[in-house]
Amino acid sequence: MKKRVKHIAVVQFGKMLATVYFVAMLPLLAILLLAILTGVEMPPIGAGVGILVAIVYIVSIYLAGMLSAWIYNIVAARLGGGASNTRSTKSLHQRNKRQHCRVNKLGSESNCLTTLRNCPINLL
Repeated sequence: MKKRVKHIAVVQFGKMLATVYFVAMLPLLAILLLAILTGVEMPPIGAGVGILVAIVYIVSIYLAGMLSAWIYNIVAARLGGGASNTRSTKSLHQRNKRQHCRVNKLGSESNCLTTLRNCPINLL
């Protein structure tokens, strides 16, 4: 089933994007903090500038995410939004249940294939 995304929550998208980039930046922050704790000589600008740059980076990603979502909402209102294919989780669950009955041949195979209620395994 095709569905269209016609609106993105602007603030939520900004928060989500900033969080993703923050998590991606954690290894670099860990290296910076490790260098500070081990006494490695830092450039004359200081270690605090590195942390300040990281904070400014996350805030700018948050604002860029909000701007991107806002622009998307304007364009989607005119063009109809992006399309995606979706599938109901219930139908996917039923298909998995049928496959399980066929593969394992538990109980009566004909009962498993004709009705899901007679399938010997309950995946719900």
